[in-house]
Amino acid sequence: MRLKRNIFENIDWWLVIMYVALTLIGWITIYAALYNEGYELFDFSKKYGKQFIWIIIAFFIAIIILFFNWKFFDGFAYIIYFLTILSLVGVLIFGVEINGAKSWFDFGLFRIQPAEFAKCATCLVVAKFLSALNIKMNSIKTRLIVSSFILIPILFIILQNDTG
Repeated sequence: MRLKRNIFENIDWWLVIMYVALTLIGWITIYAALYNEGYELFDFSKKYGKQFIWIIIAFFIAIIILFFNWKFFDGFAYIIYFLTILSLVGVLIFGVEINGAKSWFDFGLFRIQPAEFAKCATCLVVAKFLSALNIKMNSIKTRLIVSSFILIPILFIILQNDTG
């Protein structure tokens, strides 16, 4: 088996550029919404500073994901989805309520919102299911299964009362 020498070889760079541009626009918008005279752009005690830290963390996570073989995600799609659904149930039981929504796990230094991971896990499991060889795209059974993959996390997110 031949290993790829360059993990960046098959990246759609225009998509990456658009993603980075939208991320930066969003970050600057947060800064602009909270702007006061004397605030620095990289003030990590403010919301935009914390958001910048998460942007950097996400960048490094994306680089790490590039090193994974796609077969890992293909093989573990259903497990990742199941664990994400468990986390959505868990946040209803063990989560903390913030602004009227019980949708966060609080780990002291940081909080995690499982609904964000549910988006990725749902896309992953739908792609895995639809990529099977015996799938008939026009079948009502296929549509019902895909709809259930999508509606289950939506139901648990609605139960979190997250209106923001």
